[in-house]
Amino acid sequence: MATKENLRIAALTIALVVCVTISFFLLKPEMDSTFVAGIIYAWAVSSLFSTKSETFLSKLLLVALPLLLVARCDSVSYALLLGYMFHIGKTSIRRRLMCSLILFLTYTLAIWLYSSIGNEYLAFAALYAIIMGIDVLAAFSKTHETDWKNYSQLASMFFLLSMLAAVVKRILQANVVDGVVFLTIFPVSAVFIYGFTKLSERISLLTIENGRIRNFREKLARVIEFVNNTSKQSSLEENLSNLAATISEVTGYRYILINLLNRDEGKVVRIAHHGLETEEFERLKNTPPPVSYIFELMQERFKVSNSYFIPENAIQLPVEYVSTPLIEEYGMHNDAENWKPGDLLLVPIRNYFGDVVGYISVDSPVHNKRPSFEDIQILELIADQAYKILEHSESFQTYLVRQSYDLHTFLLTHSAFLGALEDVVNNGEQFAVALIDIDDITKINATFGHDVGDRVIERIADVIRSRTRRSDLAARYGGEEFAILLKGVSKTKAVDIISRILEEVRKIESEPRITVSAGIAVYPEHGSTAQILLKKALKALDIAKKSGKDRLMTF
Repeated sequence: MATKENLRIAALTIALVVCVTISFFLLKPEMDSTFVAGIIYAWAVSSLFSTKSETFLSKLLLVALPLLLVARCDSVSYALLLGYMFHIGKTSIRRRLMCSLILFLTYTLAIWLYSSIGNEYLAFAALYAIIMGIDVLAAFSKTHETDWKNYSQLASMFFLLSMLAAVVKRILQANVVDGVVFLTIFPVSAVFIYGFTKLSERISLLTIENGRIRNFREKLARVIEFVNNTSKQSSLEENLSNLAATISEVTGYRYILINLLNRDEGKVVRIAHHGLETEEFERLKNTPPPVSYIFELMQERFKVSNSYFIPENAIQLPVEYVSTPLIEEYGMHNDAENWKPGDLLLVPIRNYFGDVVGYISVDSPVHNKRPSFEDIQILELIADQAYKILEHSESFQTYLVRQSYDLHTFLLTHSAFLGALEDVVNNGEQFAVALIDIDDITKINATFGHDVGDRVIERIADVIRSRTRRSDLAARYGGEEFAILLKGVSKTKAVDIISRILEEVRKIESEPRITVSAGIAVYPEHGSTAQILLKKALKALDIAKKSGKDRLMTF
């Protein structure tokens, strides 16, 4: 790789030396103080504007134009060459050589045409026709593509401005026909180049899109092939292992984990993997994260399609829940599109009711890129196939059919919350129950639509999950109502926790503005049964609503 780069640099250097030598014989520039001043001026401006986005702009507009108007024409090419070659800035040697060569050739050609063709207007028209041809060829060039595109889109336009300004004094001396031809040829050419550039961009975008579609079809074909080859005679472990291997092959991720949610014990069950050492997989099986932790990761802000991509540092991941090889095998990744060591992608496995019963996690892509939307869609198709494999297993039936969590918020369902509340009452320990209701949700649905209303519900659910303790239980109690069971708290502590939830909801930046109201009841102070406590909490909620909303009440 280094040898090829050295060869490119050597070739560009030789080309530049040859061009400069030939130009000396053609132009015969005079090495006087004006010549030296032009070079110093070009170097100063080039160093001042040395970023990629301003490179050609600074050289052509801020260097060429003043030199053409003030200094001699034969100094411009050399000023641009030396000024850019030795400017102060973080630019590779190859790029310096390439851009210097382009600038030098362009302006040397301009000066030669200017001095050798009798009709100077015809000279400029011919020159611009040459530049236009270079633009056309450059659009299809695969070598130094970025340099050529920068040149074709900026250099020719600012070259036009500099040439136009350089001869504006002489236009008045020309006859009408020559003046009209000169003033017409440039805008017509510019419009043509602009249209061609846009067409090239469109063709490029279509080519990329066709490639994505073709890639998606190929991956989909591999998934279909796996489905057709899945044997009902094979063991569950064999089918799951083949599924994990297929995920790795199709999507390019080295490490695959297939997991189920054991809600009875509140833990994740690791059931299959690909790419991990046996000891590492056993460690992960023996240190499973709680189900509540997984649902904390499945927040609306991380949702892509029907899956969840959690960027590095968005949430702190406990090291015991993460595979060690996934951390150790990474270097530094500065590109925003690159997969980071702390990135996490969760693809839910859902039953026929839409309830999340498990998930697939992937890591360490061989292409080192974060997932595309198409990749996630393929993974979701594979997750559906994972459920179809699992539903034939009697040992996993209890994980697959129980619906304890709400589909949209990943909070407990109404019935699951009531069951948990009864269990806590039977234990006789102190606790508090809070009912939270979204203010003006009916008006939000009517004004902004039910899709916005659903997102409001999901955002509030995210706040509730993040602001309650692991020992607490939260549920979607009704359409726009939530219930929270706060274990082992006094009334004062319960009020403090719910107040913080209300405050976090107020901080949600959205249109419309979101607020909630809450009512709190405490056991055993406000009742000795689940039904009485819920009635007390509901009554307190009604008082909060009637008192102006966006507040909490308790007795």
